Amino acid sequence: MTVGNNVLAVELHYPTAGENAVEFDAFVAALTPTTSITDNTNCFVYPYPATMGGLIDSPMSAMDYYKTSFSQALRSNLPIAVTMDLTGPMALANGVRLWPSGSPDMNPTGFKWEGSMGTGDWATLIEVTDGYYMSNTYKMFYAIFANQAFKAFRLQITDCASSDIIKVYEVNPLVCNTAPPSSLTFEPASYTHYAYYQNVNIHPTIAFTDCTIQPTLPAGLTLNAATCTVTGKATAASPAATYTMTSTMGGNSISGTFSLEIPQCAGTFVQFVRTYKSLSNVEKFTVTDAASQQVVLSVGANAGQPSSQDWSTVLCLTGARYTVDVSSDGYTYWQMNSFLYVRALLFDDESETVTRINYDATLGVSSERVINVKWAVAPHSAWEYHMGDVPAGWQTASGWTSAEMGAFPASTNQIQLY
Repeated sequence: MTVGNNVLAVELHYPTAGENAVEFDAFVAALTPTTSITDNTNCFVYPYPATMGGLIDSPMSAMDYYKTSFSQALRSNLPIAVTMDLTGPMALANGVRLWPSGSPDMNPTGFKWEGSMGTGDWATLIEVTDGYYMSNTYKMFYAIFANQAFKAFRLQITDCASSDIIKVYEVNPLVCNTAPPSSLTFEPASYTHYAYYQNVNIHPTIAFTDCTIQPTLPAGLTLNAATCTVTGKATAASPAATYTMTSTMGGNSISGTFSLEIPQCAGTFVQFVRTYKSLSNVEKFTVTDAASQQVVLSVGANAGQPSSQDWSTVLCLTGARYTVDVSSDGYTYWQMNSFLYVRALLFDDESETVTRINYDATLGVSSERVINVKWAVAPHSAWEYHMGDVPAGWQTASGWTSAEMGAFPASTNQIQLY
């Protein structure tokens, strides 16, 4: 290990075979990462015990370094705080590490990592709104601009993917030697969201504040300058464009770019909703274009289906007829109240249900259904209109004007022709 012009080399020889614990002091640990080398970080785990608390069952299990033990709470009790009072020296914990074990869907997906000097006031260091985990893989979150040491920390849990139980297996404060970023980065760097239907949520991979953006965002989208987040639902189509977001923090300006395209669906925007119950992992379905035989959506067995939860996705379908096949591995039926809903979206939260399907071969119900999702007149179509009077031969008269929903002018009287 090299620090400046100083070199420290440590060679260990064990008299007997087997695993042997080695503990360096905090200074050495601060320079040599103790997180896994595969994590590619310059961080060390705070090495001293902490007194755990909070409105959660078995809070001490949240930081006992046993990967199989855990603290838990009901999702209905959110928000939930897990507190830790450090028994060793204060820590500038500009990172936090969570172990999800084999239950990533039960871990916190929304939380704040906060620090306190013991006065009851908490400073937010990290705020996560859409966290995700991989089974049996540590997940690290960072506060790049944190610059204050604290005596106590708090994991304020606000959301999780599970419908009923939240579990915290291990939460470890990290002290990281990380250089400030030179630019704002986005993951992914390119986004496509359909006008009218899809919500936009774009933000840098690292939390920034005090942001501006150029050029002007598409209609319907706004920038939250405090969180550097672009949100909303576009109300008009917009071609692909590159947007530059700039954050000004501590007198320094940092910029980054992302690409955003807002197309308008040329067919029907269709929502597929699965109301999973138990044994969701064995229930399957496939949607195929009847004309081209192209599979547009397929969910097979053991594809990560959440038990006792609703799952949905939306597709822009340009064909007319589609074949829906439903089945199950090892069973001749889906669980009771486990359905596939197919809905054609209209405007905002309005929709029309095209079909509702449940698989039950025991009752002889067909496992295949052909549906038609093509509109006779699509939402947001252009209509010709004439206001104020009824001209002679109005059915074939010329001079009508075209407009879409939301753009029709008011009539001077009660006569409105479309």
